[in-house]
Amino acid sequence: MNFKQRIQIGLLLSLALLLAIPLTANAGRFKRGDTVQIYKKFWKKWYTGTVLDISRKSGQLKIQYQDGGRLKTEIFDENIVRFPYEEDAIAPARNWTDASGSFQVMAAPLGIYGDTLKIRKPDMAELEVPISKLSDGDQRYIDRIRRFMGGAAAPTPVNLPITRFGRSTTDNEFQPAISSDDRIAILPDPLPSYMKLKEGGAAFGRLGDFSDGEEFGVIIPVGGPDSLVLASAERHPRKGEATTRLIWVSIADNKIAAQQKLPPEEYVLDYHPPSHRLLTYSYIDGETLGSKKKIALAIWEVLPTDEMATPIVRWEAHPLEGTSVDPWAQIIDGRIVLQRWDKGEYVGWNVDQKSVAYRLKQESFRDSLPAFSGTKKYAFLPEQDQVRVFDPMSGIILTALPAPKGSKAVALSEDGKKAAVLDNHQLAVWDLTNANAEPTYFHADDIGRVSVKSMFWLGDDKIMVKSYRELLLFSLTQRIVIWSYQFEYTTKHGDEERPLVHIVNDHLVYGASVRDNNRNEGLAVGNVKLPGPKVADVFDTVNREDLEITKPGERVRLEVRCGDQLNRDVYYAMLAKIEANQWTLDAENPTLIIYADATKGETQSTTYYNSSFLSRGSREVTVSYVPNIYTLKVMKGNDLIWSSRRQSGSPMFMTLREGETAQSKVSESQIPNVSFFKYADIPSRIIHKDYRRGLGTTQVTTRGLIAGALKPPPQIDRTNNSVDAQDEDPFQ
Repeated sequence: MNFKQRIQIGLLLSLALLLAIPLTANAGRFKRGDTVQIYKKFWKKWYTGTVLDISRKSGQLKIQYQDGGRLKTEIFDENIVRFPYEEDAIAPARNWTDASGSFQVMAAPLGIYGDTLKIRKPDMAELEVPISKLSDGDQRYIDRIRRFMGGAAAPTPVNLPITRFGRSTTDNEFQPAISSDDRIAILPDPLPSYMKLKEGGAAFGRLGDFSDGEEFGVIIPVGGPDSLVLASAERHPRKGEATTRLIWVSIADNKIAAQQKLPPEEYVLDYHPPSHRLLTYSYIDGETLGSKKKIALAIWEVLPTDEMATPIVRWEAHPLEGTSVDPWAQIIDGRIVLQRWDKGEYVGWNVDQKSVAYRLKQESFRDSLPAFSGTKKYAFLPEQDQVRVFDPMSGIILTALPAPKGSKAVALSEDGKKAAVLDNHQLAVWDLTNANAEPTYFHADDIGRVSVKSMFWLGDDKIMVKSYRELLLFSLTQRIVIWSYQFEYTTKHGDEERPLVHIVNDHLVYGASVRDNNRNEGLAVGNVKLPGPKVADVFDTVNREDLEITKPGERVRLEVRCGDQLNRDVYYAMLAKIEANQWTLDAENPTLIIYADATKGETQSTTYYNSSFLSRGSREVTVSYVPNIYTLKVMKGNDLIWSSRRQSGSPMFMTLREGETAQSKVSESQIPNVSFFKYADIPSRIIHKDYRRGLGTTQVTTRGLIAGALKPPPQIDRTNNSVDAQDEDPFQ
């Protein structure tokens, strides 16, 4: 450990770091012959060695150490050398003296909690000493550490042993999907009143430097009077010593309110403010890069005012051979934890009873994660042809929202009354309080065809979609993407399982890496009001028609190239689309050309594991198939202005009748059909490609939201829209 402990640093709304003040090691504390540990940054590990010589002038040490089978001698700076008993210490070892001055002991401080100091002596014996019995100088030293380190000065809590929860006899049975005809109204579950956040931000120094320092693990809005945000600062084993700190950021006061430590290699997933419970995970076999991971979940109780998190329970949470998915779990009410057990499988754990409460199977190829209503009273699980709504406390299916074209993501309005469901081409907005109300549909190619990570409501009439490094703001009123938000390289966007970006009460909560003028590294959490500068002015001025390059009345030439088996059915399916768009067929003088193609791909294979249709004693079966590739393209001259593509795959679920095999069933599913063309959603009014990601871009930075210029109106020639009829698709 580098004993230059970073101090907690305040940050104003601008998120500018102040100067860090180190706690430095005592000079000249080593002597020849001492057994020490030295840190090799390249290998990110500590080595044990012996001090051969000391330069009192430079503070450097000549140390001999064993590196594998070789004995090496090198010169090291004193600040990367420690005694073995200083491992996990919060500061260098020192002579501690009692108030009378008659008793002294050399020891490393391991932590401060309450009125007690925990220390470790050179013989590795650990003691707990009442602070009141120490000398005035020692007590002032402890006050200084507390002032600089806060809760991180407390000892690292000890993790509980891993237990195995009781399993029911129906562990392998999953709740079946119900018909979307069974839809019922549900009562609103709005965002709780305590989840209100003000604008502001705060930063803190991070352990380590840019290459091996701490990074954000997760950022969780907590709310309350102080507008709290909980962030975890983590360093993984591949970056040296594994550490995890809980950082409580007071947005209201623009400062770090508190911090605590977690055991090494324990990482945060969720926090439930009403129960004060924290959910973490760890890898049972260490952090491996293999395809199968064995995971343990753990529940802790912790408040910002606590010096240490209190462990409650820790349990094994993975299939027998491990899971292929990254850890994801949520605390529902402090008693029930919903976990993605494996691909397409969810388990509800009762942590009080230490048992499985329920299991659910997700019928979807995408495996999109569930969304929750305001207090997690309802869970919304995106599936292949519906969104299943269930009670996450019991796993009971409540209702379903039809989604015949699939569902990529779901967002719940903060008043709990509406749900937005996104597929590849359209956005459906449902009134959850009225079972008879039909949804309102919005053509949404420009947000449906990106890699959607999460989705949020912004106000009553806008949807924010988060992709990898971008947010797209879709207006339900104008029915277009109004604006895009790009994350600057210093800002952290996280992933689906452990998000670092949230939208709460029309505010964007996010994290960033920061550096001051002295190159001190830090992490910062900010909260800014959306939509930000300039953007609101666009809402009332944009005219969608000005951005469209097609509209009703277009003349279309139709090219169907799907083979004798499909050509006729595809032709009539596309003719219905053309008529629905109020376009007309005109092969001689077209303004648009539509190409419909069906081709065969290369042979692929899929392996099914532990499925019900496998023969007795068999653990897996591999099948092969040749996928069908269906493509639609809309051309205007030589410009591709719209396209869609689908490739058939092997079934996720299948039921075999007598005499059938998995191979025959998969082969049967590859018979060409017209459904892609029948259900394709070709917009009648296609937006100019330069405006499909908004009329401007805002940079999400460490200085807040910085809006760019509004894009100029598109130059669209509306006087002569005819195109030359072409025998071949130039994109083929």
